[in-house]
Amino acid sequence: MEKIVIQTKDKSKLDLVKSMLEAMRIDFKVVTDQVVSKENPSPSRDPYFDNPKNIENILEGVKQAQSGKVVKLSKDKRKKMLGL
Repeated sequence: MEKIVIQTKDKSKLDLVKSMLEAMRIDFKVVTDQVVSKENPSPSRDPYFDNPKNIENILEGVKQAQSGKVVKLSKDKRKKMLGL
């Protein structure tokens, strides 16, 4: 499967392209810039990173960490939570 990425800040042009694709009965999906611009970052090409939802969850976690919404666990608490 091939992908075509269309970038424009002009919503009317984007709407026109969508209308043309619909008229030609070509399936398409709209994704955010984050998902489109990120290739699989895994050196081993782990398929986990091909799932856009997983990437969104990771990016959300990064935002939370940057805003201080984190809970730090001691080594002992981590072991206890993991049953080690």
